[in-house]
Formats: sequence, structure tokens, C-alpha cells
Amino acid sequence: MLAGVLGIAYRPLPDGSFSHNVVVALLDADGRVRATIDASAAIDPGFVQAILDLQASR
Repeated sequence: MLAGVLGIAYRPLPDGSFSHNVVVALLDADGRVRATIDASAAIDPGFVQAILDLQASR
């Protein structure tokens, strides 16, 4: 369920391990997902802005 909420795609491999993408999730103090980014991609200005917005709201 958590993988679905965070947008993590995964699949089991024949050797028992898993293949998956890597997602960085920004959570607020209440544990709500504020933004996510594919960690293998370039830095997303929207993600950076979400961090700054969350800091400003503290």
C-alpha cells in the first residue's frame, strides 16, 4: 500500500529480490506526502519549491 501511495513501482525477481524505482518523498510533520520525485531524474524545481514552502509554513 505504501509503495502505491508513494508511486514506487516494483516487481519480484526469480531470485527472490525485487526490482524497483527510487522515489524521494517529502512528508510534512503530520506524515502527509507533500511532494515526490524520481531519484534517478534531474532535480525538479517543483520539488525544491515544495521543500521551501514547507519550511516557510513552519
